[in-house]
Amino acid sequence: MVEDRANAFLWMIRRTQRGRLKVYLGYCAGVEKTYQMLQEGQRLRDEGIDVVIGLLETVDSRRK
Repeated sequence: MVEDRANAFLWMIRRTQRGRLKVYLGYCAGVEKTYQMLQEGQRLRDEGIDVVIGLLETVDSRRK
């Protein structure tokens, strides 16, 4: 199922010939957002598509 989504995303990129922003959201830690992002990025890179990945993590400084 993951491969189907990656293939659909790859097809969409090739069809439009322009970049896309894909945001991975998760309600809590440990739901494999980063893993999924990196896995799809590697797959696209292997297909010859330039990939840029960014990570934003918000931290509540009041919690310790």
